Amino acid sequence: MKKILYILIITAFTFAACTKTEETLLPITESKIIVFDYSKIDAISQSGATISSRLVSLNQENVQEYGVLISRFGSGKYGKEEQITLGKGIKIGPLSYSFAPKGGLKSSDRYTIGFYIQTDKGFYRSASVLIRWNNISVEPADMKAVRTGDKITINGNFDGVDESYLIRNSNYQSIIPYEISSDKKKLTYEVPKTNLPHGSTLEFYLQNISSNGPNNGFPDYESYALPRVKIAATIDPIILNNIYFITPIILTGQNLPDRYQEATDLFLIVNGIKVKYQNPLNLNEIAGLKGNTFKIGYHNGINEVIFPNAVQLILPNGADMIFNKSVVHPKTSLQVSGMRFNQLFYNSPFTVQFGEQAASQGQLNYDESILVQVPDVNNGSYAVSINSPYYDKIISKNKIEVRKLILNQIETKTAYVGDQIKINGTFLDGIEYGLSLNDIDLYDKKVNNGTMSFKIPDQKEGKANIKIYYYGTHEQVYGEGNLSFTIEKSMISSVSPLQAYPGDLITVKGKGLKHAEQVFLGGHYVQIVNRTDESFQFLAPSNFMQAKGRVTININEGVIQSDDYIEIR
Repeated sequence: MKKILYILIITAFTFAACTKTEETLLPITESKIIVFDYSKIDAISQSGATISSRLVSLNQENVQEYGVLISRFGSGKYGKEEQITLGKGIKIGPLSYSFAPKGGLKSSDRYTIGFYIQTDKGFYRSASVLIRWNNISVEPADMKAVRTGDKITINGNFDGVDESYLIRNSNYQSIIPYEISSDKKKLTYEVPKTNLPHGSTLEFYLQNISSNGPNNGFPDYESYALPRVKIAATIDPIILNNIYFITPIILTGQNLPDRYQEATDLFLIVNGIKVKYQNPLNLNEIAGLKGNTFKIGYHNGINEVIFPNAVQLILPNGADMIFNKSVVHPKTSLQVSGMRFNQLFYNSPFTVQFGEQAASQGQLNYDESILVQVPDVNNGSYAVSINSPYYDKIISKNKIEVRKLILNQIETKTAYVGDQIKINGTFLDGIEYGLSLNDIDLYDKKVNNGTMSFKIPDQKEGKANIKIYYYGTHEQVYGEGNLSFTIEKSMISSVSPLQAYPGDLITVKGKGLKHAEQVFLGGHYVQIVNRTDESFQFLAPSNFMQAKGRVTININEGVIQSDDYIEIR
């Protein structure tokens, strides 16, 4: 019985589990937060501003109120928000609010304004907009070059500028006065003095420093960048008058470049020649410069300025020229002094002339003299002149006699080695001359009273050609005229005594014996103990093995021998 009852209960539960159940689907409600579109300023004037936004969704929430939130900036931060209710009836779509503070908007004021909605589920707010009225705008302009003291006029809207605004330059170096045109469209101010070098950029700012401003009067609260300018140098007129060509001209002025600064748009002008700025100005470094009066000026990228007073060079005087010689040979060097040549001609081209004949380029010495080469001119007296692009022709008062070296034929036709030869010619006392015999340079000689003399060296017998030269600046210059004579063979005229004992003095006489060195008696070498131009002596040898012998001499590239024999006892 219990078993049957259990089966019935299980069957009942199984039947119930298999019965179909009907499900009901509930609708899903879309949930959106309240959304504002961007906020903007529709209109603004000194009296106030109109702000707008757009409500995108309300999310079917119950709006309790809506309005605006206003915050004023002051003391370096925004103040407590003021909440102004505009009502409850708000719909999806545009929102608008006219903001009109008491007394209107002031240029030093800042406000933030945004919309809000309070619902039974929460508090929603739009993005805020910044309300700032200044009625000031500056038109952009290209940077230009200006000088200190120049006036700058910029365009824009300056209706909102009052006495609380000032102009400062970079780094607040100075406060600059300004003027605003009657129509409030132009602002003019003067570039102040500054120590910035040429080419530097200077910036200016229009700033509000009202002590009643929300930033407690800090000068960087409200700032408008004005067009930047590039400082241009100005150079003072040169006060020097008479200077030497080498004298550096020190330049003064405003905003001159630094010593090592290369100014690409600052030029100096000297007699129309434009050169890069240099300080000091060295006239002797300017290529192509001519004349001795110079109009100097400059161009600074704005305008060209030529100073009214010219700089005049100190002029040389030809009467001051002094020569270290009064008579010279052609192609020799002549020193000219008496003028301040370094000051007058340093690093400048100049030429020297003897009459109309050009000399070599003058060499400038640091002892205030020049060294020039006398040109190859005919005999005569010449004034020395100097030609320079900076001075009129400079002509010496004194003249130089130029004398060619001309040799007169010698009177001697024949001579022996050791004989003295005299040569006359247009020699100059104090000059050292070279002597060449048969194209062999012998020695240098100085002359006395226009006459040169020399003794014939050991030479081979025969014709001897003489050449005489002097030392020019760059070469040996030979005298004009062919000189020659005949060198006779040396000879022994006598020997004595013809009989001698060892140690006795034996005297040998003859012609051309001055250079006798290798002397033999009967083939035995003997030592000369005394000598004159035409004789010499030697000691009779002690070890002479022969009874008699003749004197033999190697000379004139040959051999001579005595006729007589000497007997050694």
